[in-house]
Amino acid sequence: MPAGDAWFEEGEFIHELRTTAAERSWVRRVVEDGDAEPMGHTLYREAWAQQDQNPRSALVVGVAGFEVGVKQCIARLVPEARWLIEYSPSPPVPLILRKYLPMLACGAECSPDTLLPSKPILRILDEAVECRNAVVHRGAPPPDPATLRTMLLAIRHILYLVDGYSGHAWAFTYSAGVPAKAVTTDAATMTAPRRHR
Repeated sequence: MPAGDAWFEEGEFIHELRTTAAERSWVRRVVEDGDAEPMGHTLYREAWAQQDQNPRSALVVGVAGFEVGVKQCIARLVPEARWLIEYSPSPPVPLILRKYLPMLACGAECSPDTLLPSKPILRILDEAVECRNAVVHRGAPPPDPATLRTMLLAIRHILYLVDGYSGHAWAFTYSAGVPAKAVTTDAATMTAPRRHR
């Protein structure tokens, strides 16, 4: 990654990165420690990459990434609950976000405004889970492309929220106070994220 400001691939500008020294230090530490990208983010990126060609798969994988990300966050914050969260049936993850996550001690310094996703974002997530269940259990068609894109962007915001809860304060800047309107606006203009090779 050149100078922490931009990624380039085959001479093509991909994504501008504005990072602080603390963020670059954190990335260096993660790489040096051999840590991997959180599974929720990996699944999200897979879902995002296949949304045009395989919308049904994108929905299923994206919602799975959301569920994994939230559950892994809880397992990190409450180690005593790890076994329960990993092996027993749990309430719907949007319900966990509404009722349980706010009761946990945040692993990073954060303001009360950053602790909860907005009600419109939660409604989008409820719809995503219901839609995934309909696709998987009843063979329903996937949502239309704009709705799927909105669902995936809401999932991305939640993954950053749980990253913040897990102690990475920088992640709150990617999730805190993001209104649903911004998610749908992003959905209309974003292109698939690409990885640096």
